Amino acid sequence: MDSLEAFTAKFLQILARNQIIHSIKGVGGGFEIPKETLSQIKLVEIVLAIDGDVVFTGCGLGLTYCSGDHPCPAHEKFKAIRSELALMLENTTLEELALGIKSGENFLKY
Repeated sequence: MDSLEAFTAKFLQILARNQIIHSIKGVGGGFEIPKETLSQIKLVEIVLAIDGDVVFTGCGLGLTYCSGDHPCPAHEKFKAIRSELALMLENTTLEELALGIKSGENFLKY
C-alpha cells in the first residue's frame, strides 16, 4: 500500500469511527455514505473528526501561546477569518458539495 492509499484508509477509518460514513466489511467491502444522510452531514463534523477543534481555537500562526491577552501579530485578523470559516463549515452539507459536482459547477480534479 503506498502512502496515499494509507493516508486515505486512515482518513476513511476515522470518519467511520465517528459514524460519518459506513464501513462495509468482507469481500467487496469498503466505505459508503448513504444517500439519505448527505443532507445531514455538515462539513464541521468531518473537520472535527479529522483535526479536532484546532481550526476554531488555534493560533493563525501556529503558536502555542496565543490568546486575547497574549495575541500574536495575526490574532485579530485570524479571529475574523476563523469565525467565517466556522459559519461556512457549520452551514455546508456534503449534499451541497455533491450537487455542485453533479451539475458541473464545481470540480474535484486538479
